[in-house]
Amino acid sequence: MTSEQARHIVLVGIGGAGKTTVASKAGDVLGWTSVDTDDLIAEVVGVPAGDFFSAAGEPAFRDVEAFVLGNVLDELAPCVVATGGGAVLADTNRELMRENALVIWLRASIPTLVARVGSGKGRPTLGDDPAAAYQALLATRHDVYEQAAHETLHTDDLSLDQVTNAVVALARQHGLGTSVSGATP
Repeated sequence: MTSEQARHIVLVGIGGAGKTTVASKAGDVLGWTSVDTDDLIAEVVGVPAGDFFSAAGEPAFRDVEAFVLGNVLDELAPCVVATGGGAVLADTNRELMRENALVIWLRASIPTLVARVGSGKGRPTLGDDPAAAYQALLATRHDVYEQAAHETLHTDDLSLDQVTNAVVALARQHGLGTSVSGATP
């Protein structure tokens, strides 16, 4: 990706990393729309994304996820996209993100993630033991997050405003969002 090609910012990371919240705040700062692919999936299938994942299974969920991600990244107006934690699993999704967006991995430690999600209710990939689930998920997803991301933000010791400011600063370093000057969250 070159700064001339990127039109969007895509936030990737494991569930609980703060993608949705940061996307919303960064979108506000940049004056861009923010979207969450799980919300878009729910619009397409008519039920919450987690319910669809549980009922239809992961392959069906990933198909719809790829469809909505492609539609969002095809938009001309810039936006900040919060993806589901597994959106990076498909090679085509990673390629699409990298070609059309600045991809930022919001990375957090397992203790931080567990503190953020509590029991993991509503997060079908976490089951009854979020810490163990995170350990397993990160073991299989670490490399694909790394492959997908242009930039990585370690968020453990950062406030929401600090993470938002870092995302906006990275966007500006890559030539995105420069028409809004001096805005802070």
